[in-house]
Amino acid sequence: MSLRSLVRVLLLLAVWMAATLPAHAQADDNPYRKAKVGQWVEYSSDFGGQTMTMRQTVTAKDEKFVTVKTEMKMGPNAMPAQEQKISLEEPFDPAKMARNQNIPNAKIETKQLDKSEDKIEVGGKTYTCTRVKIQTNIEVSGQKIESVATIWTNPDVPLSGMVRLQTETMGQSFTMDLKGFGDK
Repeated sequence: MSLRSLVRVLLLLAVWMAATLPAHAQADDNPYRKAKVGQWVEYSSDFGGQTMTMRQTVTAKDEKFVTVKTEMKMGPNAMPAQEQKISLEEPFDPAKMARNQNIPNAKIETKQLDKSEDKIEVGGKTYTCTRVKIQTNIEVSGQKIESVATIWTNPDVPLSGMVRLQTETMGQSFTMDLKGFGDK
């Protein structure tokens, strides 16, 4: 699995975990039902000595689907933008999203290790968050990858609610922080 594919799978899993945890007493099992066309959220991280940014924007929505465009940059290099149609008629499924990212037959298992309330500061703003620590095991094409992620979520952040993500994967640490969000 390429580094790009691994990063994409881990980000998708983190976004899913943040979105589907009962962190905000939300009964809805698909947070994208609340999404509005034009909403966006952007994250940044230092990864391998380069700044990585990820921006997700809702580009279309009807009763059955929401379309989310994901744009990622590693340093000055933009990766091809990806558009993902997410069904609003069923629970949000990260394994299905991973398979849709050209990672067929990915086996994904997750286990919650810890959950608590926490206040963190990101970009000069303090967020009251639910902090969840999760272990994720991915097996794809015979390769096994274990990751432990800590995810901070806040209901005021659109789409997944994610404010910060910290992961430890294959001896590598990775932190991604909310950079901004808005409507159009």
